[in-house]
Amino acid sequence: AGRDLPASASAFACLLTGQTTKRYQSGFVHLILKHLTNLGFIDPALLYDSPFTDFHCHCVEGGFSPGDVKQLVSVLNTVRENAAA
Repeated sequence: AGRDLPASASAFACLLTGQTTKRYQSGFVHLILKHLTNLGFIDPALLYDSPFTDFHCHCVEGGFSPGDVKQLVSVLNTVRENAAA
């Protein structure tokens, strides 16, 4: 039971709004959206496994600031909680 892509994309809009997005970041978020569309949620721990680690050798921290990583994990946790409800 996946999520609808527009609903998933809106959940991440705040993460990429108002900043210059690097190709890595866009690709990483696109991969998250693809997984959300297929699965409905993602455990944030999966961001440290392939295919997410294929984007950067330092995982998610390699391409995002600590604040962005915290926000990304928060969004994923909210999506997971909403999927369980």
